Amino acid sequence: TNINLTLKAPAGFYTALTDTIIANHGTEFSINFNANTAGPRSETKTYQDLRYNTAHIFVGWPGDTEMTKIGTFGNEITGANNLGNYDLVMKITQPVAIPDDVMPGNAVVRIIYQNAWRPAPTYNYTQVLEGVAYDIPVRCLSQLGINEISAGKSNNATFDLMGRRLNGNLRPGIYIVNGKTTYIK
Repeated sequence: TNINLTLKAPAGFYTALTDTIIANHGTEFSINFNANTAGPRSETKTYQDLRYNTAHIFVGWPGDTEMTKIGTFGNEITGANNLGNYDLVMKITQPVAIPDDVMPGNAVVRIIYQNAWRPAPTYNYTQVLEGVAYDIPVRCLSQLGINEISAGKSNNATFDLMGRRLNGNLRPGIYIVNGKTTYIK
């Protein structure tokens, strides 16, 4: 039985991306999350951005009824703290390994940024407090297709998910930058 995870959230803090990562089971890819800053790294000034959050990354594979946490970045904070988790959540790289036994179909990688003074959230993004949630769709293929992709050496090469080389300014979305999957807000 295929079970699709469909969750609802109030407008404003949840985004379901439309670009899809396509990968074979038994492979691994990395997603880079780069948050925009409202100001420089500072221990004396307060800037309202994601530095005051923890980041929690979940994945839901085809056929799963619940999502599994695969990464946590930042620490729960108590008391006053201007720096917050700046060094831990503003630039994140999360490897995602697709299990050998995962069935072909649609999966999702979810990142939830949650207020660092609050308890860690579950995968249900309707419980997010003073943060944001993003869903990144992943299409899991069987190994009957391409088994390995080898890339030539390239500096600062950027491609869309269709494999087309890109130049210039990029609109928000998922891209392959220097061989790594990168989400640009």
